[in-house]
Amino acid sequence: MITSLGNESYFRYQTQLGCVVNLRRITTIGVIAAGLMSMPIAAPAAQAATCDYPPSHPSLTVAVGRVGQTPSNSVKVYYGTTVVVSGFFTRNGCGLGGETIVIVSRHAGGGSYETLGSDVTNSHGSFAISYQALEWRQIRADFRGDPAATLDAQDSNTAVVQVVRHRC
Repeated sequence: MITSLGNESYFRYQTQLGCVVNLRRITTIGVIAAGLMSMPIAAPAAQAATCDYPPSHPSLTVAVGRVGQTPSNSVKVYYGTTVVVSGFFTRNGCGLGGETIVIVSRHAGGGSYETLGSDVTNSHGSFAISYQALEWRQIRADFRGDPAATLDAQDSNTAVVQVVRHRC
């Protein structure tokens, strides 16, 4: 609420907080507020543009670790330990959600890859599965492609799970 100070020739008013303001300041504040209210908000469009432009290939990464441990490119575990395989599927730093990622593994000495499991990425592009480690394995994440999203097939880096036997 603004109250007149009685001398209308100066257009001075007092606010509820005791501040003295003139008509020019009241008008200026009103114009600035009206201008700010009419400005369009473009943040979501700007973020979407950074995810899609410049066009780039998606990035698929994978890491391994024990439950509750920070994942890395290699982990050493005892026979039968539960291992978490996790990673991210992104493009231009933005997560690609709703995409199926297949986790494959093979013997550390080589051979063909076999499916270990699969997961669908969340809105941040992350995925994870767990399995019981019984032998040394090389693990990789595969994305088999999505023509509807114009995403080509992609393979991740390779992570290693080293399994050691308990001493009796």
